[in-house]
Amino acid sequence: MTSSSPTPRWQNPFINKLNRLPDIIYTCSREHPETLAPKIVEACAPYKRLIVELCSGSGGHLIELATRNPEALCLGVELRFKRLVRTAEKSKLVGLSNLRLMQVDAQDITKVLANESCDQIFINFPDPWAGKTRWEDKYLLSKAYLGRLHSLLKAGASFHHKTDHQRRFHQVSEILQELSTFFKISEYSEALHLSEFNAANILTEFERLFSSQKKPVFYLKANKIS
Repeated sequence: MTSSSPTPRWQNPFINKLNRLPDIIYTCSREHPETLAPKIVEACAPYKRLIVELCSGSGGHLIELATRNPEALCLGVELRFKRLVRTAEKSKLVGLSNLRLMQVDAQDITKVLANESCDQIFINFPDPWAGKTRWEDKYLLSKAYLGRLHSLLKAGASFHHKTDHQRRFHQVSEILQELSTFFKISEYSEALHLSEFNAANILTEFERLFSSQKKPVFYLKANKIS
């Protein structure tokens, strides 16, 4: 009697697809994200500016950023395979050459990007633990993390944040006010879609949903002072 072969373990089908897109998606081991730094320097060389979107999701916002800013390299940071692949596929479909993706934890971004290398940093709807106080320490936009983002921005460069979570938004704005020698809030709205800033706004996938449900979207922009 012969023994049966072991049943293959399930594998995410997007892993192979991701590995077939090395020109757009940069990957590394979780232990050594810093190995991506030379690739980013090389990718940035032909461009005048660097725009970074952390937690870039399925890429709708990032792709529009790249479309509006052809002189800039637009870099998305995301962990999930499917979202990375979907973004890369959409980017190829519309023929963008100035978009790249990194499969890196947003917490490790300062291990990859050089100090004073970024012209804009975007973080949109980053809070999957809203209302779950036991995950409080996992919230991305802490004072320490905002300080690290400050180090990545050029003088006068900007940090942009949107969310549907009012309490978290107030926390971030309060932290930025505490860091007033480093950041100046230049745009602020607790109802973005009704504000003067909406004309330049790029909708994200989540934002379209919230808009259809008539939920407010909170927004701010802060510029690096020094």
